Amino acid sequence: MDDAGETFLRLRHAQLTFNRTGSGGQTPTAQPTTPVPTGVPFALVQESVGCAHIGPGDSRIRKLISVFSVPAPQSRQRGPAAGPSLLVLVTDDGVAPGTDSLPALLKEPVVGATVTTTASGPGLLPGDESERAVTNAQGEARAEFRINKFGFYDLAVTEVAAADGTRYQFDPASNLSETFEVTETCNDPEGW
Repeated sequence: MDDAGETFLRLRHAQLTFNRTGSGGQTPTAQPTTPVPTGVPFALVQESVGCAHIGPGDSRIRKLISVFSVPAPQSRQRGPAAGPSLLVLVTDDGVAPGTDSLPALLKEPVVGATVTTTASGPGLLPGDESERAVTNAQGEARAEFRINKFGFYDLAVTEVAAADGTRYQFDPASNLSETFEVTETCNDPEGW
């Protein structure tokens, strides 16, 4: 029962809601939900952003994007019936463990996919609003945007498509957008 006093039952692809009517009875109404289609590939997107000053009034925002194929989010959720899970993380003394949302064994680089990235900001040059880059053997794509002013720039990954045109769904743990400030000091993204 929810806060409004309605009773509901969640099914695999629908939610059945019972609403009270004036005669005291209950009328069921089905409300479809959006299930994740089976077989749709999922991508975990990670990024790092930096910049480079090439010359006076000629700078670049550089975005290094890593794309990994991951299992669908529901297949990573294990209930009590599936039994306990154990994840052991080994780190150096004094270093906090980090999983980047998934153990490395569940992530495979996406090779040959086209990554579409958009940018907006005060000095973005015309024609540089969108960039497409293809992932390499490590699942990395590099995007560059030409700018001519300091300031804040919004960058977003909008699509990852396999070579055959199949579009990946984004894993909820993906880092898809970032606001980056370009100042007098610029550094390339780590790994550029």
